[in-house]
Amino acid sequence: MLETYKYLFLDIARNFFRNAKTSPLLYLFFGFMMFFSIVGMAFITLFLIRQNAEVNIYEVFLLIMFVITMKSGVDFHKYYIKSNTISYPLSTPISHQRTISEIFLVVFWLQLGLWAFFSILFSIFIALSEIKLSYPIEYIQFTMGVMLGTILGSLISMHFFSSKRLRLIPIPIFFAFLWFYREPIATLIILLLATIYLIISFRWALDSYQFVKRIERNKELKQVKTRDAIKAIFHKETTILWRDRLLFSFVFSAVTIGGFSGYLAQFGGDSILPEGIKQLARFITPSMYGFLGIYILAIYTSVFTSLNFFLAEEDTEWLIRNLPIREKTIMKGKAVSLVLPFICSIPFVAFFSAFKGLNMIPSLMWFMAFSFMVGVTISFPLGAKYMGKKSDVLLLYCVAMILFVVLAIAMAFENLISLYSTFLIPFYIITILVAAVSMFLSLEFSTYIFKLKYNLSKAL
Repeated sequence: MLETYKYLFLDIARNFFRNAKTSPLLYLFFGFMMFFSIVGMAFITLFLIRQNAEVNIYEVFLLIMFVITMKSGVDFHKYYIKSNTISYPLSTPISHQRTISEIFLVVFWLQLGLWAFFSILFSIFIALSEIKLSYPIEYIQFTMGVMLGTILGSLISMHFFSSKRLRLIPIPIFFAFLWFYREPIATLIILLLATIYLIISFRWALDSYQFVKRIERNKELKQVKTRDAIKAIFHKETTILWRDRLLFSFVFSAVTIGGFSGYLAQFGGDSILPEGIKQLARFITPSMYGFLGIYILAIYTSVFTSLNFFLAEEDTEWLIRNLPIREKTIMKGKAVSLVLPFICSIPFVAFFSAFKGLNMIPSLMWFMAFSFMVGVTISFPLGAKYMGKKSDVLLLYCVAMILFVVLAIAMAFENLISLYSTFLIPFYIITILVAAVSMFLSLEFSTYIFKLKYNLSKAL
């Protein structure tokens, strides 16, 4: 009974403890960051309460539900659509619907457990501030939103990666009802309807797994041309970026983030931000919006891509280790592959400048190039150290925090120098050269880590 359910939870627990044992400082750092993030949210809540700010609680509900929907979709995709080990239970006489429903239960209890943990910890901080809040109806509605987000996220992942994407049509209808009917009873009704549709969808869920595996087999049958080592690695990485539609995603993110950041820099978010947040937005300068926009874009195009180049080698690490080429050549090939993600992020400057004018283009181009190179500098050694392991959000989160500190220091120096001189070109050139040298040294250090790890594995 519930064999797949038990196996997945046991596998998740084993992976967690194994990764925590391998990188205890990383997990300890993430634990502190998570704790202080919840504390920060509690302080923001207290600030809004004491300022008597009017915040639309339903907008917070929709935001939390959206985050849970995205996370559930990713988890369902990880544990079912892209899982290699799930092929065994699918090949047994046990009903496919039963196996898939057990996978959904794992995703469901993970999201509900995270919600219970974070909400209880948040409530404890609020209670310690001696502010009495009573929100049983809202808490129940938020809990139903977490459950609904888990169902919708699983449905999106199930039907998006299938041969019949028309089955996604009911999902935007559910979101439309949530937008127009904001009562708790409406949330309950939509939750029941989504649950019924999920149960029906279990009959078609096997199509998603077979559809993805069929695409992977067809791609493996394609012939590969003989190329120079660096060109071959460049072609491999850029082909993966193109195949996974990441290049289009980079361009779309640059356009979206650039337009949104430019709008906020020009108008301050007066028309879209909640009333309580507007009070905080008054203290944010236009250049700060550019900083935040480029920082988010650098995490996606630089940090995420750099780490993924190494972490995605889970099934091919043995091949890379035995290739008759130097380790430094592998690092150079992966580094050269990052040229396309950087080019795809340039539209940010155009869309941000459309709101703020052309005078900020030099500063934006400098900060974008600097951010990208710093992201690569930090990510490559860590990627080489954890090469072949599964993607870990904790590693990405920690690198993002380090990148934020470095970029904040660089922005502070730029603001300090601009107080005494408007001619910042020498500062831009010097920082870019320092970032370029640091990136070169990072590649050398990554090569050393790569060799050391290989030598240790041979010795064992």
